Amino acid sequence: MENKKVLFGLLAVILLVGGALAGVMLSNKEDKYPLIKEELVKYFGETISNNFVESIGQPIEGISPPMFLELFPNLRYQDLDRVQTALGYYRYENNQLVYKPVGPQTHSAAQMITEEGYETLLDNLATRFDVELKNKKSIDRIIEKLYGEIAGSQEITFRTISKETDSQITQRTQNVIKTQGVWVNFWTDHSVTDGPIPQINFDEKMIIVVTQGQKSTGGYSTEIVKIIERENEIAVYVKEKTPGYCAADTVITSPHHIVEIKKSNKPVKFVFEIEEQICGPVVTSD
Repeated sequence: MENKKVLFGLLAVILLVGGALAGVMLSNKEDKYPLIKEELVKYFGETISNNFVESIGQPIEGISPPMFLELFPNLRYQDLDRVQTALGYYRYENNQLVYKPVGPQTHSAAQMITEEGYETLLDNLATRFDVELKNKKSIDRIIEKLYGEIAGSQEITFRTISKETDSQITQRTQNVIKTQGVWVNFWTDHSVTDGPIPQINFDEKMIIVVTQGQKSTGGYSTEIVKIIERENEIAVYVKEKTPGYCAADTVITSPHHIVEIKKSNKPVKFVFEIEEQICGPVVTSD
């Protein structure tokens, strides 16, 4: 009787150990048997899309590549280089993210990312983060890195001084103003009125200026959407819109955005996203 108890005890131990080993083997299966690229891309696209919807909401037409910048603190414009959309693709060139339409933009979802676009984005990220694409765990590591704040970086608040389309400055410019004298000269050149010059405490603040230059039609705009302070620089993210080949009012405009931020001696880098507006006949889905 005692021997039977010992035997049953041994069998129970063997079963428990075997079950544990089976669990480990199943959990490591993907490491031993890498997934094919199509499965990795599908998992990546579904995961980041679901994360976007859960955090920000469901876009009407789908997700365009720049939308992911709202979700992931560590996503950069250059990560979106060559990412394909339904009717075009994005290029990162000269510190600018530019949408390149391919043919007429006949669909309201023309700039929504495609499966090929997710593959390009995944390849770009794997290269930057030096992650080998072989299983779902490698995709999870990339997404985790996207959520991680860049070491020593923080988004800084800014106050808009002026954001209109009536600057007298006719050239495309980016300026950092740190003294009262330079500010007075700039405002005199910029403002279309003789009103008072906005008061800035240059002991604590400085001014960031972007002007799009003089345009012969409407449909242009420029906006500072985010400013990130990093260990060795301040990055100013600017979104510009152009009418593309759309019909626009014949009117002289000079879009600009002027903001105030805390004073810093760090160099300032401007990063642009340029978007052409969709026009022409638009096909919508029911």
